[in-house]
Amino acid sequence: MLVHIYARHNRSCQHKADAQWKRCRCVRWVTYTFEGRQHRKSTKTRSHEQATVYARGVEQRYERILAGEKPKPTEPTTVAQAVAAYIADKRAQQLTASTLSKRVLWFEKDLLEWCRANAVHFLTDLDLPHLRQWRSAWKLGPLAAQKKQEALRQFFTFCVSSGWIRENPAKGLSKIKVTHKPTDYFTDDEMKKILRVAKDKSLSMPPYKTVAKLYALVLLMRWSGLAIRDAVTLERARLSSEDRIFLYRAKTGVPVHVVIPHDAAEELRQLSLSPNPRYFFWSGSGNPETAVKHWHRHFSLMFKKAKLIHLDGTTKQARPHMLRDTFAVNLLIAGVPMEDVQLYLGHSSIKTTEQHYAPFVRARMDKMDVNIKASWGQAQA
Repeated sequence: MLVHIYARHNRSCQHKADAQWKRCRCVRWVTYTFEGRQHRKSTKTRSHEQATVYARGVEQRYERILAGEKPKPTEPTTVAQAVAAYIADKRAQQLTASTLSKRVLWFEKDLLEWCRANAVHFLTDLDLPHLRQWRSAWKLGPLAAQKKQEALRQFFTFCVSSGWIRENPAKGLSKIKVTHKPTDYFTDDEMKKILRVAKDKSLSMPPYKTVAKLYALVLLMRWSGLAIRDAVTLERARLSSEDRIFLYRAKTGVPVHVVIPHDAAEELRQLSLSPNPRYFFWSGSGNPETAVKHWHRHFSLMFKKAKLIHLDGTTKQARPHMLRDTFAVNLLIAGVPMEDVQLYLGHSSIKTTEQHYAPFVRARMDKMDVNIKASWGQAQA
């Protein structure tokens, strides 16, 4: 007996005319004929890979029945089986390498290792008290822990939709409080100091032995607002003759279109064509994250040598991402609407932009100033 897999497409699916299409996110069903009767069943998954596993299981079950074997009660799904199916489904979603690697770390390594150490074998045994115990062992900051807990809820939602458990135990976990610190950025004087240090030849590190690349990279991130990965992997073809940069963000896939100062664009154009003429700062081979780590080391040395300090004399903890923050903050202070800043930064939602940069909106600051000055007159009266 053969079990055939097909997709029951949503009305909005552009591949709804082809029931055998494998790459869409529509639910997979199976059809088979046994003893002259046709059967159709949902696999309860959108992954073709998991649907294939389901289909092979149906075939094997009926083969045993035809051989005279009585069907056995279905064993509960193990945590390891659920995690394997969840990771396979995430791979089928074509997630970015960094996002997928976090899921692999959190579930294939952390969760399974904890379950083995605490004799938790079946998924039904991984209840709320166990989840609380596992969470208490996390050595993460508030924001990272919040993201991990949200992924845990998604994992159990996947398990519920797969029919392995009835309820999502992770919904009972209390919320993790995250205090968002005000966005820090570089002042004009600090930027001048950073750019001066960026030209220091002592910062040169192989395989990129010219400090011109570091100087140009700082200018690029300051005036474009690109995140470090997007900046490091920027292709030369993405810089137009009108000094405009157009690309799709690696993290969100959202298009970014921004013009940069002519001097900054010229610094980029004058960079050597090695190690790869296609890119400004990347060799084009290997993992982009490796190149990003290399430039992180450059920035770390540069910031250490710049010795940026606060007004109270304490050291300012500088990071490459603050160049992106400097770009955004200066736009908002200049009165650029939040919606435009969202587009420049390539945020998929304006809520993300508001969360980080709302205090710097010029219109908001002006309104607050008016209210404060109005209170002065009332107090004097």
